[in-house]
Amino acid sequence: MRTHILAALAALALITSCKKEEEPTPGPTPSGPRLILKFKFDSTQVRLDELGQPEPNLPAGRAAQNPRFNKMSAHFVEFVDDAWTLPGGGSIVYHAPETTAGGANAINFSQSVLAGQGETFLSVPLSQLSAGTYPWIRVSLGYQNYDIDFRYTDTVFGLGGLDLEGTIASFIGFNTYISTFTINQQSLTGGGGAPGQLA
Repeated sequence: MRTHILAALAALALITSCKKEEEPTPGPTPSGPRLILKFKFDSTQVRLDELGQPEPNLPAGRAAQNPRFNKMSAHFVEFVDDAWTLPGGGSIVYHAPETTAGGANAINFSQSVLAGQGETFLSVPLSQLSAGTYPWIRVSLGYQNYDIDFRYTDTVFGLGGLDLEGTIASFIGFNTYISTFTINQQSLTGGGGAPGQLA
């Protein structure tokens, strides 16, 4: 009888020790007004120069086209008091995750927020932002993905010219650490830290 009682107590101890712990309930999502940033892509937008002024004419001997954007990501977003505030000198409301996994400090592309046309890039409660009046917003881009038209001229086989379309993945941040990414359904693997290249 004593053996049966000990076996029952051991079984009870085993059952209670295997009891699943309840997961903590997530905290409340901050309510109230929010700052929401969305990208709007317009391939017919007026071309601007390096000072943000309309540039209707290209210099002689130059050509350009209007790319069709698919996705974009930013390194940081900040509100600034005037056009002469140096980058990083304003009130930063978003800063992309960074890493030193590749050596030098770089944007961690695998954790970057990519947003397409009309998609939300950033949503922050206004209560988490510094109060103030900011007439300027600066968005430092880290990545652009867009389609372009190009012409291939065959001079070897005599096929003439072909009008084609291509997709460009442009890593324009100061440095970007890339592990893997997909461009136009093609997956690439890297691990680099230099802008515009896989290493």
